[in-house]
Amino acid sequence: MQRYYKSFILPIALAVTLGSLGLMLAATRSTADDGTKQTSASAPVPTAADHIPAKPAPNTIVDQLQATYQKIRTYRTMFTQETESTILHTSRSSSGRIIFKKPGKMRWTYESPRVQEIFLLPDRIYIYLPEERQVITSDPGEYLAGVTPTKFLMGMGNLKEDFTVSLIQDTKPADTVYHLRLVPKESKSQITSIDLWVRSKDFIIDATESVDVMGNRTVVRFSRQEINPDLPESLFSFEIPKDAEIITDGLSH
Repeated sequence: MQRYYKSFILPIALAVTLGSLGLMLAATRSTADDGTKQTSASAPVPTAADHIPAKPAPNTIVDQLQATYQKIRTYRTMFTQETESTILHTSRSSSGRIIFKKPGKMRWTYESPRVQEIFLLPDRIYIYLPEERQVITSDPGEYLAGVTPTKFLMGMGNLKEDFTVSLIQDTKPADTVYHLRLVPKESKSQITSIDLWVRSKDFIIDATESVDVMGNRTVVRFSRQEINPDLPESLFSFEIPKDAEIITDGLSH
């Protein structure tokens, strides 16, 4: 049981921590392009004045992303995820849905290849594995102790303060997508870099690529985003099944 827990929790924890950056930045989408659904008039609508110059400074793009995100209250999207493990020499593909609601509530639902649920709540993290009848639970404080995308997602961080941002050289003035790289300023961070692909016309994140200190790589792509949909509190409520094995800090009970 301990062996299974350790092999499973590392890639999942990585997906929660790193993939959440893509979630909170992809939440900047507020147009109807590429299947995006605008569900509230309070969400920001890009205008000509919002567009950045042909050769923007990296911080200019980040400023737009941060300002737009601050106006987002709820968010829903479909996602696909590709994870490559350098330790296990394996790759894994998965897909599912994400919902988010301020302050600090997020739910990942993996639908393929196996059903899994991840609840990131202000007071607790729950990872539910229906096939194994297991619930892995931990204190969210360990994820928020350092510089992480999740910290920014919960309104406790700032991209420019927490990361050094650069524009990758393969980006050309005529490109429709800007390729940004974020490197944590904190030396003890478990993340070495996060790449963002930002659409130049409206500052929308199409994809993220995260690399951790072990060289494991996670790519998350988003589709069918909805800004400020109606998300009842019940969607973020999790009750541990009575017959489930509970694993806390690696210990089963």
